[in-house]
Amino acid sequence: MEISLFGKKYKLTVVSDKGPRSENQDFAAWIHFGEGYFDSNLDVIPIKNNPETFIAIVCDGMGGLKNGSKMSARVCKEFITGMASNHFENLENFIDTAGSLLVTIEDAVRKDLPNSGTTIASVIAVDDLWCIMHLGDSRIYHGYDGWARTLDHSPVESLLSKGLIDEEEAFDHPMRNIVSKYMGGGYAKEVEIERIEPNEKIVLCSDGAFGYMPHTDFIKLISETTNASNIVHKALEEGSKDNTTVLYLSPTTR
Repeated sequence: MEISLFGKKYKLTVVSDKGPRSENQDFAAWIHFGEGYFDSNLDVIPIKNNPETFIAIVCDGMGGLKNGSKMSARVCKEFITGMASNHFENLENFIDTAGSLLVTIEDAVRKDLPNSGTTIASVIAVDDLWCIMHLGDSRIYHGYDGWARTLDHSPVESLLSKGLIDEEEAFDHPMRNIVSKYMGGGYAKEVEIERIEPNEKIVLCSDGAFGYMPHTDFIKLISETTNASNIVHKALEEGSKDNTTVLYLSPTTR
């Protein structure tokens, strides 16, 4: 679908596939609202008088813990619903509010869904000021002509960052599915937030999308298509054994 954000056109595609798993523990959601208009894939009614805002989020419920599907859906829905019902003046105010909200959400879900967890990968824009937010090993790839990505909260990413292994070794590492920080584990206060530039291509994805092909192959794939379904199809074709979710936002004009 095409959406208009801050006077510019963007292509937005979202696909989530359970793959060979019996249950889909991924969840993706987005919302765009401002004075007098609103669009979302959730049933949400935002409050009035906030600046134009876009939020997209992908959560991957952790399969090794209980209630992964409930956890991912709840975090996505409560984050978007909570931010849409709060008042904020600008991106900085939004970030402060979001940080507090995530802690509140985590406290609640740890009581209701104990021993559960989910990752977060989110992009947020307020009045054409953009940032990304993540926790765990769901990734955000972003850029104009090249690509940068978020760093996983995982032991393997730590080894990679220190230069002790390379991307090829990380791809086959026996600990590659271990996550060191996630929602539900008491890490909501440690969510990482980073400013990015307007008009970047942005890919939010669970590890089922990128984790079953070499890094260079995935970069080539997201460079050659802006359609989330093509990426999910290729990941499954390459043998992804996990739920696979991709949200792709790409400017059609600059």
